[in-house]
This record gives sequence, C-alpha cells and structure tokens, in this order.
Amino acid sequence: MSPSTGQPATWIFQANPAQYDIEASLRTEHAELWNLRQHASKVTMGDRVLIWISGKKSGIYAVGQVTSLPVEQLDSSTGKSYWKSTGGHQVWPRVEVRYSRVLLDRPLFRRYLEFDAALSNLTILKQARGTNFSVTPAEWEALENWLTH
Repeated sequence: MSPSTGQPATWIFQANPAQYDIEASLRTEHAELWNLRQHASKVTMGDRVLIWISGKKSGIYAVGQVTSLPVEQLDSSTGKSYWKSTGGHQVWPRVEVRYSRVLLDRPLFRRYLEFDAALSNLTILKQARGTNFSVTPAEWEALENWLTH
C-alpha cells in the first residue's frame, strides 16, 4: 500500500528473456515468484504489478497482484524450469505475483509509452537497468488508460 494514499502501490517487474523464458511462463503459469532486487522492503501484499519484458519488443506483457510478503528464498521448482541462467538457484527476496491479465497477444509496447507526456518520468523508460521499478499514482492512471483502450 502506498502510505500517502492508502491505495495499492504499483510496480513494474522486469524480465529479461535472455535470462528467463518469460513468454512460456506467462502462457502456462497463473502465478510466479518474482525477484525483488530493489524495493524489497516496500513491496507488500495487494500491490499491483505490471510485468515488463525487456528487449527489442519491450513493454508490458501482464498485469497482476502481489499475493505474498517478501521472503528470501530460491525460486520455486516450477520457476527454476524457466531460467536460462542460474538466477533461480540464488537466494533473493521474492514475492508471489498472481496474474489477472496476460497481454502476450497485445502487449503495451515501450515505443507507445515513450510519447505519452504523463509517462515522461516513468523510471523504466529513463533507466531500464534493474528488476523492480516504482510507479506513481499519476503514472498508473496513465498506464491504466492505455491498458483499457
């Protein structure tokens, strides 16, 4: 929850398809553990999550909700099967995210978001290195508008 509004906080969790087969995972899984390399002390149950896939076709590919508190752990056995690297075998704070919408057939591409003045300060557009990015309430409102049209 955002302390200032009492509403769920919104986060972008980024997946690198060179490290993790996120598209296969999104096609099959209804929920997954996600690494919290940044903001582990701020992410909490009920927060909204936008799943961002990096690369040439970067953008938002799913929407979900945090359904667990952060716990330092390895990835689940199912999650480990999607890793192309050793990422699942490392202990990180992780939360479960349950997907409510998967947008693989119609993602919200970065190239569109870059031209929206309301998203000009969206952290992932300015500094894409990282795994977890906070989204302001105003940015969520703009993103929600994109996602509903």
